[in-house]
Amino acid sequence: MNGESAGTAVRLAAVEILCESEKKDIFVNTVLRNRSSGLSFDDSRDRAFLNRLCLGTASARIALDYAVSLYAKRGVDSQRPVVRQILRAGAYEILFMDVPGRATVNSYVEVAGQKGFTGVKSFINAVLRKLSENKDEIEWPDPETRYSMPGYPASLIRAYVGDDRAEEVYRALLCKDGISVNIYDRDFYSDGIPEGWEQSPLCDHVYEMHGGGDVKKIPGYREGAFAVQDVSSVLAVKALHLTGSEKVLDLCAAPGGKSCLAASMLLKGGSVL
Repeated sequence: MNGESAGTAVRLAAVEILCESEKKDIFVNTVLRNRSSGLSFDDSRDRAFLNRLCLGTASARIALDYAVSLYAKRGVDSQRPVVRQILRAGAYEILFMDVPGRATVNSYVEVAGQKGFTGVKSFINAVLRKLSENKDEIEWPDPETRYSMPGYPASLIRAYVGDDRAEEVYRALLCKDGISVNIYDRDFYSDGIPEGWEQSPLCDHVYEMHGGGDVKKIPGYREGAFAVQDVSSVLAVKALHLTGSEKVLDLCAAPGGKSCLAASMLLKGGSVL
């Protein structure tokens, strides 16, 4: 999607959501969900842009703070909350989204003005412009910083896949886009899969949903024809090779997506606890 079409309003909403998440110390997706009904734009592309911008900025914070620090004398943590989130969101667009740098820089300068921070507009312009001009020349200290992977999970990934493949895993975890859905009732979609759904190469009944919007409004959600579920969760259940009569014990069920999928694969005599 062209980021220029998203406009300043979407970016302003993103900055406010990021600020609320930080101030209240709650997850960004919780703030997004709470604010969804009060947003002034209905275009699914704008909502998709907002979702990716907010969630991506939160996920890539290590990389964003490092990149911004290269061009700001004071670190990101020393900036006022609104300025901090403007810089982070702008840096995310520049580093991880296919958006023209000019559109990003101009929009966030305007966001700063709308939030009453006219005195730092030139500062924000300078930092984001320099980052945009030099993004391909950044010398990252290590892959963990480049892909915002904290130390402990990074050590687990390296131990499991090896140093040679670790960076590939970091990149995949950070850059995943869209929502995965698992179709339970194929007959419900006998007239065709919803527009914007792309079949997963790993599982024929799992689709990546692109385009944003409220998933609860998609036909089939309330009828139980599909569930929001990542393909990794589906494959974990399929790996059990259930035949229908097993007794399945799920020791870590929350909210229970894999438990429900396992139950749907059982016959009379089978059970899930």
